[in-house]
Amino acid sequence: MRADLKKWLAEVANVRQHGKTGRRPADVFREEELPALGPLPARCFTPVVWKSARVHQDSHVLFDKRFYSVPWRLVGSAQAGCRLLALRGPPPAQSSSPPSGAAK
Repeated sequence: MRADLKKWLAEVANVRQHGKTGRRPADVFREEELPALGPLPARCFTPVVWKSARVHQDSHVLFDKRFYSVPWRLVGSAQAGCRLLALRGPPPAQSSSPPSGAAK
């Protein structure tokens, strides 16, 4: 199927005249978009999510329906900043239940 798609792009989609611009997509890419592209960064981008969470008495925060431990010094803090890094590959096996004694 991938070969069929590549053939269709090369022979049909990218060479036909666009209805509004009157130009071929392949020509627009080569003349306008390709020169504007820069090199890829040397390091991969790591997506993160920031969220505020209340620190429970057992030094855990609830983040995205999961409990995570935090330094005990933060117990009683109204809010703690949490940063969740996206994982590469499947997530590790985790229990869906909170740690023992976790506040709900």
